Amino acid sequence: MHASLPFAQKLKYSAACVVSICVVFVGGASAAGMDRTDTFSEYKAEFQGFGKGLAVVYSKIGKVQTIRTESNRHEPEKLDMMQVASLPGIKVELRQTPGAPNLPLVERLTVSQNDFRLLSNRKIGTSTTNDILNWLGQPDEKRGSSFVFRSSSENWNTFIFHFEQGRLMSVEWNWDYD
Repeated sequence: MHASLPFAQKLKYSAACVVSICVVFVGGASAAGMDRTDTFSEYKAEFQGFGKGLAVVYSKIGKVQTIRTESNRHEPEKLDMMQVASLPGIKVELRQTPGAPNLPLVERLTVSQNDFRLLSNRKIGTSTTNDILNWLGQPDEKRGSSFVFRSSSENWNTFIFHFEQGRLMSVEWNWDYD
């Protein structure tokens, strides 16, 4: 029988599992035989996959609330439920569609928990703009003090690093399903 863990331990255990899964299945980019641009592209894809893994786990263990309804993009006469799964410093935004009521789509993950460990030893609250630039290269877009990266040129899935006074304060992943 499985003993119930306190919430903080569940959170750390889940994050450790996600990191392990991402490292095993996504893997790291090998610099051998790749130029710097290819390496950056591999790191971006890896980081996008890392975020998706986090979002799936946290959407299952966070407290879920329906925040609004809106018309379905493909069937405007039907309503989608917009939900948020919350944990301290973590927010997952979900879209529950009428066609798949038990399979919510993850639209956004925002992590602002101080000292949250990302890939390649990057952390919320301590990593700098230069740490991110040295790791992922130049962003696809700059918005004020934020760097926007696209996971590839073929889609609009993004991740955004938000900085204050040169320090990483949060990361936001966005997925577009159209």
